[in-house]
Amino acid sequence: MLPSPSKLTIYLGFDSRERPAYDVARSSLLQRTHPRNAEVVALQLGSALLAPILKRPIEKRDGKLWCPISEAPMATEFAISRFCVPFLQKKGWALFADCDILCRADIAELFALADDRYAVMAVKHGKLEGAGAKMDGQVQTVYPRSTILPTSVSPWTCSTPGRVVTCTRSSGSTTTRSASCRTSGTT
Repeated sequence: MLPSPSKLTIYLGFDSRERPAYDVARSSLLQRTHPRNAEVVALQLGSALLAPILKRPIEKRDGKLWCPISEAPMATEFAISRFCVPFLQKKGWALFADCDILCRADIAELFALADDRYAVMAVKHGKLEGAGAKMDGQVQTVYPRSTILPTSVSPWTCSTPGRVVTCTRSSGSTTTRSASCRTSGTT
């Protein structure tokens, strides 16, 4: 289901192992932003929505999702789906959010901060020290420049002509290594 052009669109990552978290995140978004003004779209691996866009091979290795192109594990079923947002939305601003968020204010306040000078906006975190554990005890891989990548909540501009995020197939994780990604078009 594609979004309505008049609504704020939130693409919410969906992982079958985290259905309760998804339900809480969706509910918190819609409780604070009138449903007439916002639409939540599930980004679910293998869904009809993502199938035409997300062609990247995904395997299971040792019971975990694995990307054979980047030779890296994927912690969630929606790990790389955030990069599909501009291709799904096509115009205006859209928001990607992980399914384990809790919205405590009207999401329109975040959309109001959107700046057309940027293809994607993200929070810059402090320096990450080494790999640790995250959900389900999975390894938290630290990538170069991973402190400024599209993160758990990322607004994307989808209508700037010529602005496309391109990722090369270099070594390492191409979906999270910003050194191998660039935007083309106007800045």
